[in-house]
Amino acid sequence: MRNIFILLPTILLLCTLGACKKNSGVEEALPVLDFRQDIPEKEVTLQDIGDVRYIRFHTSDSILLGDHMRLLPCGDKLFFYDRGGGDVLGFGKDGNSLSRFNHKG
Repeated sequence: MRNIFILLPTILLLCTLGACKKNSGVEEALPVLDFRQDIPEKEVTLQDIGDVRYIRFHTSDSILLGDHMRLLPCGDKLFFYDRGGGDVLGFGKDGNSLSRFNHKG
C-alpha cells in the first residue's frame, strides 16, 4: 500500500513533465493589419449590378406616379399600385399608358 502512495505521485509527475514541451525558439509572426491606410473607393454603376432598362412613360397630367407606389411587373405589362390612394396604373413595356382605375375597399 505504501508503494502505491509513492508510485502514484511519481507517475503523475512524470506525465506532467512529459506533457510540457520546451519551445524551440521559433515563433510564427502574427499578421499585422494597418487600418490607417486609405482604401480607395470603388465607383459602382447600375450596369455592374444587373441588367438595367430605362422606360419613358408617356403620361398626361392626370396620371402622376407618387413616391409610395409599388411596381408590379406582369408579363409584358407594368402595374403601379398606390396603397394610400388605391390607384392602379397600367403601362406597356413601351411606356404607353394602358389603364388607370381606383378600386379601394
